[in-house]
Amino acid sequence: MEMTNQVFKTGIKELDRLIGKALIPGSFIVVAGHPGAGKTTLASSICYANMLENKKCLYVSFQEDKEKLYRNLLSVNINFKEMEEKGLLRFLKLPLPAQEEAVEKFLDKIMELIIKNNPKVVVIDSITPLLSTVRDNIKARALLQNFFAEIPKEIKGLVVLIAEIPMMEEKIMIGDIEFVADAILILKHRVERNLLIRELEIRKVRGVPINLAKVPVAIIEGKGLVMYAPPILEEVPSRPRELYEFQCTRLHELFKGIRKGDVIYISYPPDDRPSDIWLFIIGLVLAYDLKAVMISYKRSSEELRENLVKYLRTKCNCQEKIMELIKDKIKFYSINPAGISIGISSLWELSIIEKIILM
Repeated sequence: MEMTNQVFKTGIKELDRLIGKALIPGSFIVVAGHPGAGKTTLASSICYANMLENKKCLYVSFQEDKEKLYRNLLSVNINFKEMEEKGLLRFLKLPLPAQEEAVEKFLDKIMELIIKNNPKVVVIDSITPLLSTVRDNIKARALLQNFFAEIPKEIKGLVVLIAEIPMMEEKIMIGDIEFVADAILILKHRVERNLLIRELEIRKVRGVPINLAKVPVAIIEGKGLVMYAPPILEEVPSRPRELYEFQCTRLHELFKGIRKGDVIYISYPPDDRPSDIWLFIIGLVLAYDLKAVMISYKRSSEELRENLVKYLRTKCNCQEKIMELIKDKIKFYSINPAGISIGISSLWELSIIEKIILM
């Protein structure tokens, strides 16, 4: 298959859905952000996702120690060592040019590496200290801009530039390079309620309409950088025709039933929790062979299960039989709202639901 018919991946399903169509051969993206925001993790994820599809990656760093980087990435399920052993990764740590006049020779060295290794993905980590070297030298900065704008076309691949943004600032200090970039992704973090809040801002994507500009992200051990971008639909979708009828006679008289995609909101006084809600859930699960997940922000998963057993005991003497029937159909989970941000809680809920679906 010709490379021109392929697109590159970010390694993050939701991000691929939002900007994936723009990552065609010859693309140049900037991953910028505050220190510790996850820039290297995202750039490495892009590199790794494409190496898994046998596309070679050249990772050029001016600051990162190789062994330390590999170890840190392994904790988020990115195995650079394995890719290196397969010949799909070349990692190089290069010293920065000491003088402005040495920039051209420095770029020649990078070009030599590209010709030798024939990568389809090139990561530069990071462009900020290189730009600091040339400072106000307009000729040298123009040379850098032209070089990184042309490299993606030469390799018919993808170039990822990492750039630093000082804490508490929003502006990317990379000059005209951001104007020739095909995509600019900004990673930010801040502290709220003593919790670290991470966000990804899609500031620019050439050729793709940006309907969702900012989404919550998290770096989760064993998974890497994850995000949840709710779908934005152009039209209101039609409702499925299949109807799940309520097993409760009164509910059936009032509402008939529910369809996939429906949302039921139940409100009650804090001192009068309606335990009969269990009848509604169990009835639907058993009648239609469904899976259910109960997520609580107040009680532990053990307490949720115990409450169900207590309720069944008050209604019938067959609670053990019912619990056996729903053992693999209803799962209980608990999330501590004081331990995560509101944005990340949606990621947790989604991961729990996906886990249930795949069971």
